[in-house]
Amino acid sequence: MRRNTANDLRWMRRYKSVAVIGMTAVIATVMEWLTLFAAGNASAFLALVFCPLGIGTGYLVEHLALRLTRAKESDEIDFSYESKIRIPRRLTFVCWLITIVLMVLLASALVTLINRLRIRLLGTPLERKVLVAYQILLAALLSVAGCIGCYLRPCAFYQIVGLRSLIECVAVFAFVGAIQSIYGASQTVSWFFVACIVVYMICVAVIMNQMYVIQPSYFSPTCHATDELRHAGLKAVLGMFGTCLKYLWLLVAGMSLLVFPWRVLTCGAQMNAFFWIFAFPFASHPVINLTIFICAWITLIAIVVYICLRAKDPDIDRYLSKIKTFFRRIWLSIRLLVASAPSELRRLRKTKPKAEQEDTRQTQTVYEDTVILRPRKAQRKEVMRYGSFSRRLVSLPDAKAQYCYAYRTLVACLIRKYIGIDAHSTPQEIAQIVKNRTNIHDIDRITALFYASAYAPEAPAPTINELVALCEIVRAELERERKANQ
Repeated sequence: MRRNTANDLRWMRRYKSVAVIGMTAVIATVMEWLTLFAAGNASAFLALVFCPLGIGTGYLVEHLALRLTRAKESDEIDFSYESKIRIPRRLTFVCWLITIVLMVLLASALVTLINRLRIRLLGTPLERKVLVAYQILLAALLSVAGCIGCYLRPCAFYQIVGLRSLIECVAVFAFVGAIQSIYGASQTVSWFFVACIVVYMICVAVIMNQMYVIQPSYFSPTCHATDELRHAGLKAVLGMFGTCLKYLWLLVAGMSLLVFPWRVLTCGAQMNAFFWIFAFPFASHPVINLTIFICAWITLIAIVVYICLRAKDPDIDRYLSKIKTFFRRIWLSIRLLVASAPSELRRLRKTKPKAEQEDTRQTQTVYEDTVILRPRKAQRKEVMRYGSFSRRLVSLPDAKAQYCYAYRTLVACLIRKYIGIDAHSTPQEIAQIVKNRTNIHDIDRITALFYASAYAPEAPAPTINELVALCEIVRAELERERKANQ
């Protein structure tokens, strides 16, 4: 079983810092809202500066206290490779007291400095009541932030920002956003609030992906996390965010459709009817609200059409799969165009890069892997995913190498399909068997393009459309193979 090493501890500190940044974004939104009535437009600046300062101070105080008292770490190690620290209650209260004293002194010094700058620049000091109120407010906010920083030090990063705290943090964002939208000066959320949400979501994505990777790798014999596992974790996180955005959009679209008739009845007689009618969800941006309203109608029509088609034809999903395939082909075409752009520019200039002129062995190695190897070398027992295939395809130098690699991948799939093709079959034999036993009717042209790409240097390279068509066949075979092995 894997134990703590210097490298593990170094990486865990980095993930702990990401979690602390995410929690700082949550606390900063509350601090901005609480200082809005006192600082006005400068509340975002105060939250941006003093919230990290308070949390960082509390975190540092707790860290130094643990170092000085040499708090013992328990032998129990969780899947995040972090040892659990046993902290006495007295030490926690002492750290809180020290942090509060430091924050009160800092708030008093800052307010006094601001008052002196005001006297020097404007010649009028702050009133005594205002000065004391500012000191109390800033000291209270910094003290709360510092105590939260003390609390974050002994916690694991997945406990600070993760599924356990996601609901509470989302509730904080929803409360502050609702207050700003209803009672704010412009009746809309601030840019600082939106930025904090974005930062928090990025931190959650990083932490959840690391949790997804660490759990299976920690309990595996080798403790090794493959690239496919990391990509799967990231896809799971993005899928969760996509689901949240989908339901959030349905909520906003439904509210926009419901609010519009009420606004027409109550605000239709206003002088600026356009501004008053389209006042949801952003009161001062009617054009954006109109765009949301139109998109809401499009969403409603699409849902109604889907329900009607589903009731008429239960097999409507195959039409949706065709639409998905169409967009997937467009995306692959764009990727191939971007990947092949440098080689096409070199071909138009009729010059070779200096690396190719000096070392031809590198080019030969690429073609040994993609062209010279015959299909008999393509038999592989493991099942490749289409994502890995497309990433490898895009990394190849030109269209000929990409076409040969896609052809060899298709042959490997057909060999594992057990239709009479083996590792010693020639491309002509493969084409004849494929025509008789599969539904790939364009195999003759695919084989001809493979021969031209592999053994005819003067032949033109396959076009993007021909390469995309072959990749679609490979994708279908890989998907069939993956479903058969599940």
